Amino acid sequence: MAARPGDQVVLVWDPAARLRVAARLAADADHDALATQIRTGLTTALGTFFSGDVILAAGRANTRVVEAAWNAGRETGLSGVRLLDRRRSKDDWFEPTIAPWALVGDLDEPRPPIITFASYKGGFGRSTALAATAVGLAREGRRVLVVDLDLEAPGVLSLLPPQSAGVGNASGVALGLVDVLLGSSSAVDATYPARDDPGITVLPAGIVDAEYLQKLARLDYEALVDPGRSDGGPLATMLRELREHFDVMLLDARAGLHDLTGAAVNGTPHLAVLFGRDTDESWAGVALMLRQIGGERVAADMTQQDVVLVYAKAPGATGADETFVTAMRRYEERALGVLTDVYYAQDADEDDELIGVPSPQDRDAQHIPVGVRFDPTILYGAGDVVPPDGLGYGELLQRIRERTGLEA
Repeated sequence: MAARPGDQVVLVWDPAARLRVAARLAADADHDALATQIRTGLTTALGTFFSGDVILAAGRANTRVVEAAWNAGRETGLSGVRLLDRRRSKDDWFEPTIAPWALVGDLDEPRPPIITFASYKGGFGRSTALAATAVGLAREGRRVLVVDLDLEAPGVLSLLPPQSAGVGNASGVALGLVDVLLGSSSAVDATYPARDDPGITVLPAGIVDAEYLQKLARLDYEALVDPGRSDGGPLATMLRELREHFDVMLLDARAGLHDLTGAAVNGTPHLAVLFGRDTDESWAGVALMLRQIGGERVAADMTQQDVVLVYAKAPGATGADETFVTAMRRYEERALGVLTDVYYAQDADEDDELIGVPSPQDRDAQHIPVGVRFDPTILYGAGDVVPPDGLGYGELLQRIRERTGLEA
């Protein structure tokens, strides 16, 4: 059934992946007959994927339900038809927000750039690269905040241990982000100065002890970022509480497509640093992330989330090694194809050519990757052995400076 002039039809996917229909029909419509027609047609077409529910705005209560569904739904391209997805989780990937503050604006307010380090798979050296970046920025005289958002597999504490390590409990840490999000600590009270680099302050995930699982179980990950709230939700509130004390904020997101990752990547930062390998599995995950922070934001009339791609554990002993150069060239070519499909995608012109896609020669474009090589000697090291200028970390730091307006 096609919607007629005056009809408002909302297709609602419920949390069990079954379709429901809510509709306000034209005044002259035979509501009972049309409800039967819709129910019969969708049962035949969708089988168990149709719930059988057809809600028509015939009474006062139903009218309010349909109005709410229509207002919350998104355009489908079909006149009079909208789509509403109801999900149990992952809303932070589907409902992008914006950073808690702009990088430019009132000079009287602190404007530290927020930079998220994320990866689709674990074991790519994401946290180590973040630590190296923090060390490099601190050695330039910047006040650096590092936030461990990988609550379910925290690792920043071992890379950037506190000055008090070894005093009291083994780590010297009493509180963390999990306590802040549960409302039992302020963000300031949960931070500590890093031992070997006093310019670095760390907000750890928390103490992984007998009570840690209970704390995680009480967290509502989906509520960390809330575009509907004037304050943007707990994550944005926490960052605003800390921003006057720092020149730059680095967020370590957990690997994968977790709600925490969506909260840290899709809107919160001014720059997302995405780590991947040159494998089909890695590219599939990175492409999905890029679609959500790129093409999907464009479709919602928003600006793409800025991004730096990192080829993690790139082959080759040095940046001049032919193996490294060849691998980086291949990664760059594939990155251009992926970003053109899912990130750069914008409205097509009359010739069906995408606009807004940079040329392969544009060395400032988002598809130009940074290669970070692997050194097993720092795998279990602390921050004092992470080289801020070796293994490609220096190139990564320079790219971050360029994208966020930080001067060396």
